[in-house]
Amino acid sequence: MDPHAKTVLDPRSQATTLAAGPGYVTTLVRDAGTAVAGTEKDLVDDGGFAARYEHRASLGEGGMGEVLLCKDQRIGREVALKVIRKGVGSRSDIHKRFLREARVQGQLEHPAIVPVYDLGRDPTGTSYFTMKRVRGQTLERILERLRDGDREMVEEFTPRKLMTAFVSVCQAVHFAHSRGVLHRDLKPANIMLGDFGEVYVLDWGLARLYSAPDDLAAPHVELAPEGLGKTAHGSIMGTPGYMSPEQIRGAMDELDERSDVYALGTILFELLTRQALHVGDTAERILVETLRGVDARPSKRAPELEVAPELEAICVRATALVKEERFVTARALSDALEGYLDGDRDVARRRELAAGHAASGAEAADRALASGDADARARALQEVGRAIVLDPDNAEAGRTLLRLLTEPPRELPEEARAEVRASEQRMMRGAMRTAGWAYLSFILYFPLGAWMGTRARGVGILTEIVWAVAVAFCFWGYRREKFDERLRPLFYAITTLGVCVTTVLFGSLVFLPVVAVANTTAMTLVSPLRHRRWVIGAGVFSTLGPFVLELMGVLPQRYEFTGDAIVVKALITSYPPVPTMTFLIFANVAVLLTASFFVARVRDALHRAEERVILQAWQLRQLVPSSAHGAVTSAPPPADERMCPIRP
Repeated sequence: MDPHAKTVLDPRSQATTLAAGPGYVTTLVRDAGTAVAGTEKDLVDDGGFAARYEHRASLGEGGMGEVLLCKDQRIGREVALKVIRKGVGSRSDIHKRFLREARVQGQLEHPAIVPVYDLGRDPTGTSYFTMKRVRGQTLERILERLRDGDREMVEEFTPRKLMTAFVSVCQAVHFAHSRGVLHRDLKPANIMLGDFGEVYVLDWGLARLYSAPDDLAAPHVELAPEGLGKTAHGSIMGTPGYMSPEQIRGAMDELDERSDVYALGTILFELLTRQALHVGDTAERILVETLRGVDARPSKRAPELEVAPELEAICVRATALVKEERFVTARALSDALEGYLDGDRDVARRRELAAGHAASGAEAADRALASGDADARARALQEVGRAIVLDPDNAEAGRTLLRLLTEPPRELPEEARAEVRASEQRMMRGAMRTAGWAYLSFILYFPLGAWMGTRARGVGILTEIVWAVAVAFCFWGYRREKFDERLRPLFYAITTLGVCVTTVLFGSLVFLPVVAVANTTAMTLVSPLRHRRWVIGAGVFSTLGPFVLELMGVLPQRYEFTGDAIVVKALITSYPPVPTMTFLIFANVAVLLTASFFVARVRDALHRAEERVILQAWQLRQLVPSSAHGAVTSAPPPADERMCPIRP
């Protein structure tokens, strides 16, 4: 026989010869019913147990045994010593299973399976076996910390690292299958990731040989609520939530590699979603759910994680309710995962999924654009985003995206509305600072008024007080971290009053209109749209109000019309030619410069915003395929829409 030839393994045969590589042929199982299980009589107490093993600590316990940390005095190393846990099941039944675990694990020589060093009985007659002491964390503990958002764990165990380790687990399980052994209790708690990249498949206590009748099961066992996540012994052996349907039914003649593949699929689902596939508050409910079958698509349970469709398809196939629909072997599951990790993407499948998301996005976009539904718009953007991730060249998704981004909603979503309010706050604070300096300049005009000659000092002082209050209010509002919206009417009232009192200088037709126009323009630029009518109304009142009061006789008449001349009557100052002309020239130029400075700042801000929008549109066009560019018209929007496309 050619030693390099590979043989086809039939693990259910009574005698199986395995080819493990060139020149290496091993007969592992000749009679699977007895060769591995052995008997308790085979164990010998050589009397040296106490001298050889020094107990140091407890490492943990499982459904059947307890693992202790011991020092092997003979070799000088730490070992894990496993003994049967007290009070577990029938003594003879547990002892047979314990011995079978030791011998099966001992004969599975694989880097991911912990090697067995020794098997015997201690002076009290308790069976034990020793094995390599492994260091690391169980996958169960890692997943718990990932669910808790442990930053250190998230950085250490990336999705790629976990998938690579899981591939090693699949290969170890396939190795055991090739030797005719089923694990039957695969779960995150029985997988350990070592500190230096090692991967171990632990606890072979429920391992079963294909060809050996499983005569170690008790006729019946009740599953207690505390049994969740723990190995159950009896006619149903395994861990609820990870056992295959055929294992739950107790159909021992149906168990094969695909039963362990199901357990591997549940672990893969948990890795992808950070959630258990089968959920329930009792073991019975979990078992019933397993028998009924569940939707194993990670995209349905954890859409926010955006699991790749290739991984989703692998997960669904591995956990199929009917075993004939699962991967035939753990190696096939491993190969599928390695293909994904190596970048072997199913392009056709991705395009198919992208088309579905693009169609859903287009439908939601139509609904959003027709009704202004913010939820529909958000849904459309999410669907389009998924489509573009799956297929960047999907033209329909690109067209929908550009439609949504270039046709703003009729009403702002609440989040955007909050940002608008914050922007209004910032603009209002800046406007109050500028207005404070502008109004302060009005106070400085009064030395010029004194040069012109004071006639009614009390009225002049009152006017200065009004402007001083306006200045103080502006700087106070600027220094506040958040400007109270309820103070806006007070701000409009104070500034309007300040403009009105300017009539004391030359009446309502000289200099006052210039101040009123500058003040109203500035307030219109920084006030929200809902206040625009009030701002303009206040500006009109500040101009016409004093004039109307003069006509009604409430205020003294300031103007006389004689032929082709208009005579302005002085109220608080005289009008000597040089000081008066100096005042008018200085005051008008100052108002002009102040208004121009304020408007220029607002225009600069609008220009920068327009540049950002244009740049954003250009970048978006680069993101989507050229075939989608036709979704955007090149004609600019109407002028009123450019100034105010959205009404908050």
